[in-house]
Amino acid sequence: MANRKILTWPHPKLRQISISVDSFDSDLCDLADDLVDSLTVSLGAGLAAPQIGVNKRVIAIRCNSFGHENPEPHEKDSNVLIMVNPVIEVSGKSVRWTEACLSIPGHSAAVERYENASVQYQTLSGVSRSIDAKWPFSGALQHECDHLDGVLFTFKLTYFERSRIEKKIKKRKREASRAVENYEHQMKLERQGIYDEAAHKRMTHGVGKRKKKKTKRSGKTYGKNK
Repeated sequence: MANRKILTWPHPKLRQISISVDSFDSDLCDLADDLVDSLTVSLGAGLAAPQIGVNKRVIAIRCNSFGHENPEPHEKDSNVLIMVNPVIEVSGKSVRWTEACLSIPGHSAAVERYENASVQYQTLSGVSRSIDAKWPFSGALQHECDHLDGVLFTFKLTYFERSRIEKKIKKRKREASRAVENYEHQMKLERQGIYDEAAHKRMTHGVGKRKKKKTKRSGKTYGKNK
């Protein structure tokens, strides 16, 4: 099918609770193909349907990324497992590891997950299956299933940690928006035969930064593609 744009925070569809799939038809197969293609292009290890703007309970996960044998290889990529309507139960001790997400690019943080996960799900043809996952595959399944309930890994962080990441994302979006505005302004002027040196500098060198006093700062902070 096609590579789909991956939605990033704070897109509202990422916060919605996805609905169960009740029609195991060609549309579902097309959605699975899109998930596989998008996962391949993004070099990701897992992807949920809400992340490409479809609020249905479907996830795609690359089993070999977590050392797990794929029980249901997809025809487009034998390493990818498609789970429809997954229901997850967790058990065991708590494990702390670092997570990242395609919907929160450029950021990662330590998150606690459970060591084991048992998942009941359906195949693309509607056949019921179950899988018992050990660490780290279990952690990845928990991450992807969270997406179906509108939960991102940042929601499991402290208020301070989450706020820090969200502020950086908002700042980056503002800077990108200003860059686009400067470019469009400069192109408009050039079409009119006007050269604006200041606008050209903003377009090629950025908006600039205010100088701040240097201060000493110290501090310490799984996978950039999940």
